[in-house]
Amino acid sequence: MNAERDQQICDFRLEDTDSKEEKNKMDINKLKETIRAEIERGQYSLMNDELFGYVFGMPPMELPVHGDRDLVSRIAARCELGDEEHIFAELQLVNYMESRALPLACCATMYSAQPEYDLNPCATVSILSYGLLEKKSWYSDYHFHNLETGDLLDNGMGLHFLEVPKFKREDGKPLSSMTRPERWMAFFAYCLNDVEKKELSEIDPAIGRAYDAAEDFFKDAKNVSRYIDRETGLRLFRAAMQDVNKNGKDRVE
Repeated sequence: MNAERDQQICDFRLEDTDSKEEKNKMDINKLKETIRAEIERGQYSLMNDELFGYVFGMPPMELPVHGDRDLVSRIAARCELGDEEHIFAELQLVNYMESRALPLACCATMYSAQPEYDLNPCATVSILSYGLLEKKSWYSDYHFHNLETGDLLDNGMGLHFLEVPKFKREDGKPLSSMTRPERWMAFFAYCLNDVEKKELSEIDPAIGRAYDAAEDFFKDAKNVSRYIDRETGLRLFRAAMQDVNKNGKDRVE
């Protein structure tokens, strides 16, 4: 009798496991259908690195990160403004462990790689698809200061953070009155209607070209598939992170 009961319990557990896996598959398929419907309505996230990389011509590159490499920053580029300043730009998708440390490490690496007799300023620009810092403003910059006196030690390294979710367009502020950074943040935050997008494209042709590139991206079925898969993974990961934070844990195991 005990053997029969144990087999029944085992069968129940297997059946329960199968039903959970099936439910998860159904939930994922439903999420993918939702994302596909958003695309058909012209609603998409520019904070998806598949789309971001296509629009700005920034292919994925290896970064000095730990943990899940597929979900931390995959899009990054290094450029030079003449011989005067080195810039490292990156897109951070999820808040996972090295979100603060990565820009500092990249900036320090660029700065230290230069000849000691010819040091040029270096800076990182991190575009974040989440809120990271305590400051309410969407823009934050960091430099090396003396904590007591406030004196700037050196302006050779600077860290700049653009937190897209914190950007809110001021009520009634014309697009023509926005600064260029504000116009790009409006682009990233995707907070404009079709009429405003057209107006913004006329004001800033570079943003207009970025909108056009985004539209071209979705004309390719393979791009659509990659976007949906990536967006699904990102949303599931963020949901898992929220659940973990609610339980008082500080990271995903």
